[in-house]
Amino acid sequence: MQISSKPKLLLFNFAETDGGAERTTAYLADFFLKNGWDVSILSAQTMDFWRKYGLDPTKIKYYFYPQKKFGFFPETYYHTKQEIRKTAQLFKQIKPDLILALKHNASILSVLAQKLYHLPTKIITSPRGPSIEGIRLFFPEKKWRWYFFTYLFTRFSRGLIAPTKGLAEEHRKFFGGKNVYYVYNGIDLQTIIEEAGQAKTDPNLAFFWCGRLSPEKNLLMVLKVFKRFKYRNKHKLYIIGQGNEENTLKQFVKKNNLHKRVIFLGFQKKPWQFLKEENIFIHSALLEGFGYSIVEAMACKMVVIAQNCPYGPKEILENKWGLLYHCEEELLNYLQVLIENKEIRKYWSEKARQRAKVFSKERMCEGYLKILNQILNYG
Repeated sequence: MQISSKPKLLLFNFAETDGGAERTTAYLADFFLKNGWDVSILSAQTMDFWRKYGLDPTKIKYYFYPQKKFGFFPETYYHTKQEIRKTAQLFKQIKPDLILALKHNASILSVLAQKLYHLPTKIITSPRGPSIEGIRLFFPEKKWRWYFFTYLFTRFSRGLIAPTKGLAEEHRKFFGGKNVYYVYNGIDLQTIIEEAGQAKTDPNLAFFWCGRLSPEKNLLMVLKVFKRFKYRNKHKLYIIGQGNEENTLKQFVKKNNLHKRVIFLGFQKKPWQFLKEENIFIHSALLEGFGYSIVEAMACKMVVIAQNCPYGPKEILENKWGLLYHCEEELLNYLQVLIENKEIRKYWSEKARQRAKVFSKERMCEGYLKILNQILNYG
């Protein structure tokens, strides 16, 4: 395959959710454009969706992935075959040198389209969340189908880039990956530091939770713990985010008379504007590919407490930059100790900012550039 002097990169992300993978896609698109690459995005969202991440529609080539059902799931042989054909047709139209497919669904389709239709482009896959635990949680009745497709995209892509070391090792060990790399996600550190805490909230010490309101984020457990928290009448819990579990969570809050202490702020484009130094950030996900919200909170010098789940929180915090808990009782104990001891809060606050500096978006983008150049020229 002949590579042009201006490499053509296609970022393929269905963008079913508004989360970390979408942030990564936008950061990479902007970075590679500035470095002289020809960058396109293939997505099931409109360009307006990507504009809110700061992407300029006059500079980015955008291609829409038409769908009757949002996202791709290999439900039936006929449906899967149709989607593979559609993906191959789009790839033939775009003619990229490299395709970076983010998340499992785009990774599956990209590798199968490339192999079955003998396309010359090189595929780099990038699962964004734990494969084994994610498949068990989301697709228990179809787990072997998902394991098979995950094996295919791991084994037959030119390279796989994971957002954590643990996820990279999972794909090497369980799915036969060879050219497997990991690059930690990155944040816009300077902007977050400058804008942290600008939004008005209760001036008293408070708790914050940020993420998608869906079962795997495990917010209901946090609300149950907060209900038992003996200082709850003095401190508020702020919830940043939206999702399909929002009504259930609000009903729980109302039923347990917590509506004056638990405040739902909805989706926020810049959640760090609510996050304040030495306040306490709770991360409760059952699994997490990386955990952007954790690093953003650490950049704001918040004390971070996170569920010890695969893989991001464990690697970010390491139990020396923030606190990892294993059960409800441990979380409850941490909350009470932190509220009662200002010196402990100050210690973890300083450690958090120190650790956050490791996760810059510049370092992340440079890591991707190194790998993509290697695959483009030698892979």
